[in-house]
Amino acid sequence: MRVTPDRLLDDVLAAFAFLAPVIAATAPVGEAPLLIVASVLGIAVARWRDGYWSRPDPVLMGLMLVFLGWGWASTLWAATPRGAWTQAWQLSYTFIPAVWFLGVARDTSDWQRRMVGSAFLAGVGVAALVTALNVYDHLLVHYALRLKANDFDNLVLIDRNMVVLSALVWVAVALAWHRGWRWLAAVLPVALWLVQIGAESKSAKLGSTLALAACAAMLVRPRLAWRGLGAVIVIVFVAALPIALSFQALGLRTDPDITMSMRHRAEIWSFAAHRALERPWLGWGLDGSRTLPGVHEVVTLLPWEQAQVMPVHPHDAYLQVWLELGAVGAALALGFSLLVWYRVGRLPSPQRECGVAVIAGFLGMVWTSYGIWQTWWSGTMLIVALLFSLTLPRTQPAAVV
Repeated sequence: MRVTPDRLLDDVLAAFAFLAPVIAATAPVGEAPLLIVASVLGIAVARWRDGYWSRPDPVLMGLMLVFLGWGWASTLWAATPRGAWTQAWQLSYTFIPAVWFLGVARDTSDWQRRMVGSAFLAGVGVAALVTALNVYDHLLVHYALRLKANDFDNLVLIDRNMVVLSALVWVAVALAWHRGWRWLAAVLPVALWLVQIGAESKSAKLGSTLALAACAAMLVRPRLAWRGLGAVIVIVFVAALPIALSFQALGLRTDPDITMSMRHRAEIWSFAAHRALERPWLGWGLDGSRTLPGVHEVVTLLPWEQAQVMPVHPHDAYLQVWLELGAVGAALALGFSLLVWYRVGRLPSPQRECGVAVIAGFLGMVWTSYGIWQTWWSGTMLIVALLFSLTLPRTQPAAVV
């Protein structure tokens, strides 16, 4: 059978949509390679089909390039330039094709969107089965895929799976709503939240709880909820350092009544905030969190409890941006976040409610979990945006909430 660019593009889009939730449930670090391969193939096949390069969103691409440019510039004053160059290169080859691929997604037909949406829902079904087997049958799929015996029966091993699924589920909610399956749209996020209650990931629990609350608020008081979300975005970036320092002032670093993880985070956040204040405008350079002075010291939290001051990164995206890229980088990240927030506010229902839920969930999860430069994690945000564009019907922008 002759391969045509239209058919090949359909296959690329369907495979991407099906694999995104499946990889989230089985090997979430694979989300970054999936995003890169799908973006490059999608752009190339669209070029073959149309005879010209698809045009990326100029505002999104412009802001992304300025942010990445500042990251590259930070290699000039980074303590370890090689690490900073590596990080800047990884971010560039992940984010630039993905933002460009959004332009291809924007031009897909309604038929393609329905086909891709069906592939995505099939992937969600597989992901749901895998997640249930992992949570309720001693990580059955997790160990089967790794061809090893269950030697550490702890659900912490699927923490990454849970945070990625917390974001992807809202694409499925919007899609189910559009197809008239209102019961499925209502059941999916609540079912995932209930599963996560029995798992270990506190970040996933926080993200799902905030997402559900934001969606509910949008259904009841949409204007207030949307504007409130915008205010929260500004606050978490602008006040990132005072917020981080407040945990030490409250004595959480040595509080025996909270978890060791929370005590350690209070120490990490305080240390990172103080270091950020030493270079408030430029930061310490990309990947600087790994090589800060004093980062490898061991501190005593309680008489019987010690921990490294800051292993690898601050476990707080807003603080990490301030620490490594300074006030300039934080301002650029804030500008990009507000652009996304504004555009979500112009989406029709139910994309708008689900988009707000995704943003609220991410705001909570990136505050407490993985390093924001890990491309599987930051790339998940772009995967969600692409899936919204690829699976839901094309609509004209609505009035801002």
